[in-house]
Amino acid sequence: PALPVDWMNPDPEGYDLGYWPSYAGASPAHRAGYLTWIVNGRRDPRIAPGYVFLYFYGIERRVLVEEADGDPQERRLILAELDGLLSTYGD
Repeated sequence: PALPVDWMNPDPEGYDLGYWPSYAGASPAHRAGYLTWIVNGRRDPRIAPGYVFLYFYGIERRVLVEEADGDPQERRLILAELDGLLSTYGD
C-alpha cells in the first residue's frame, strides 16, 4: 500500500510489465493502470494481460495461502469472479 502510484499517467497497456509481473516490481504508472482496471470492474478486454495475471495471483493467494475456500460463501464469490474473468479473458 505504501508504493507510489502515478494517478496522472496510468498505463493500461502495460507492455513492459515482464513475463512474471509483480505489484512491487511494477512502475507507479503500471500500478495506476492496474488499480484503475480493478476499480472499473475488471472486465475491460483491452487491459494488459499482465494486470489480469496480477489479479489471479491475488486470488490464488487468497484461496491457497489464506484458505478462503473454508468459507462456502466466499468460495462461491471467488468462483463467480473466475467465471467472469474467463468469459472476458479466456481467449
